[in-house]
Amino acid sequence: MREACLTCRSGLYSGVEILTPKGEVAVEFLRVGDFVKTFDHGFQRITRIKQYAPASLKVDLPEKFWPVCLPQGFFDNRHDVLVASDQYVQIESSAAEIAYGDPHVSIPARAGLIFPEITQVAPPEDKQLFRIFCERDELLETGYGWQYLARGSIYLGNSFIFCEEENNMPLSYTKMPYQDAVDLVKADVEIMGGLEPYREALTRLCVAHH
Repeated sequence: MREACLTCRSGLYSGVEILTPKGEVAVEFLRVGDFVKTFDHGFQRITRIKQYAPASLKVDLPEKFWPVCLPQGFFDNRHDVLVASDQYVQIESSAAEIAYGDPHVSIPARAGLIFPEITQVAPPEDKQLFRIFCERDELLETGYGWQYLARGSIYLGNSFIFCEEENNMPLSYTKMPYQDAVDLVKADVEIMGGLEPYREALTRLCVAHH
């Protein structure tokens, strides 16, 4: 059970589009050797891809590990997008800028459940889960204006540390454990004056990045 849960906690499900030199490509069509656009280092080569079929697991996956669904139209998505529950995605946060001096912060996808439109769904039978690896940790650009952190996570105490395989050097961005991420999002909602103004602000940022 523990291994199955860890397998399903990070990654992107079939249909999520990543920016490449040829445009937006669904994650299931990417191959080792392809180049993908990163937030910090331009186009970088994929060195490894792991693929899983969560619906075929021999255990009942606890609901907290079900994929997070960002519905069509939310954050300017053209279609429903499924992301693993604890996959880190980057947002720009006023609360993070106040606390850390940098508005860019990575939060687990399920911290977005504060929005009623975002839900968790049982792993679909027809969807595969993909984890993409580059030479080092990278924030990959999606076709929806938001970024996600490629590579796995190591849980240490009360914080997630994302390490490069070669030299164990973490990325410079703040990575928030789940409950801290929820508190951060709630603080942003308060700063923005409510849930709807906050959603609109995040959507504008996604459109601007796209």
